[in-house]
Parts: sequence; structure tokens; C-alpha cells
Amino acid sequence: MFHDWFKPRKSPGTAVPAAPVQMDTVLGGKTHFEGKLKTQGNVRVEGTFLGDITARGKITLGEAARMEGNVVGEAVSVSGSLRGNVTARKVCITRSGRIWGDLTIQSLTTEEGGFIQGLITMEEKVDINAFFPVEAPPSEEKVEAKKPVSEKPKAAVKS
Repeated sequence: MFHDWFKPRKSPGTAVPAAPVQMDTVLGGKTHFEGKLKTQGNVRVEGTFLGDITARGKITLGEAARMEGNVVGEAVSVSGSLRGNVTARKVCITRSGRIWGDLTIQSLTTEEGGFIQGLITMEEKVDINAFFPVEAPPSEEKVEAKKPVSEKPKAAVKS
């Protein structure tokens, strides 16, 4: 009876290490980018990004990342600084992460030391698909070939 108290206890669910996430787009630490980025894949930013990022995958801002713009993604992880709004299903702010902006999210995880200044709106479901255009089905219209325009008519020569 007492000998069970001293045995190491196993946790009910043994955690399996997560597989690394493949990054489709990487902005390196010495890179400065201005503009909009829209992708179907995952994005990692280590440098400076001025503009908006919209991704169907995961968006990761590394510790050295500095971003000014809005972020829309399936999951967003912030270890650097972000000045802009976030719309995502899952957001994780690490101990070094800083966000100045509003969050519209389903799930939020913060480490001790993480910082948020803004309005946090928790939704039952966040639909990021609304940020991607719906592709129209191929049209069945027939396009008629135009007749080539001929050169000016030659003047008739009288003999």
C-alpha cells in the first residue's frame, strides 16, 4: 500500500514531440520588406516587415522580428514585436513577444512576460477563409476570334 506512494507517477497522456512545421516563406533577419504578402502556406519572419500578412497556414514572428501591419492566419506565434491587428484561430505569445493591436481569436496562449496592449475578442469560430477570394469556376463563354484588320485599301490605279 505505502510502496505505491514512492513510485514515480506516469502522466495520463505522454506528450509526443510535435513535428517541425515546414515554412514555405522565410524572411531572414537581415531583410527589410514593405508590401503585402498573401500565401496558402506557412510564413516565418525574422527581419522587418512593413505591411500585411495573410496566410492559410502558420505565421511565426521570431524574437528579432519587427512588424507593422495586420496579420491573418490559421495560427500566429509572436516572439518579436507586432504593431497591428491579429485575426487567427490560435495565437501564442512567447515571453519575448509584444503586440500592440486588437486580437480576434478562438484560442490564446501567453507565456509569462508576453505583452498585449489592445482589445481581445474571443470568438467561437474564426473564419480566415473570408480573407481569401473565392475562385470563380471557369467560364463557358465562347470567345470568337476577331478578323485581322487589314491595311488601308490600296488606291485603284487608272491606266
